[in-house]
Amino acid sequence: MRYIANFIKDDLNGKMVFVGGPRQVGKTTLAQRILTERGNNGRYFNWDLDEDRQDIIAKRWSDM
Repeated sequence: MRYIANFIKDDLNGKMVFVGGPRQVGKTTLAQRILTERGNNGRYFNWDLDEDRQDIIAKRWSDM
């Protein structure tokens, strides 16, 4: 997953980026590392968590 980090960082300028892939490949670790590097300028959503899923469905990401 590390090879795509720069592409994700480039796309994060004003956009929401979805990272998908099989289990246990480092998606969460990569996303959280990028957020940390950006000074936590953003929010990590996990579709598997009901609260996050409801926020995505209701488009509640700009309020954060």
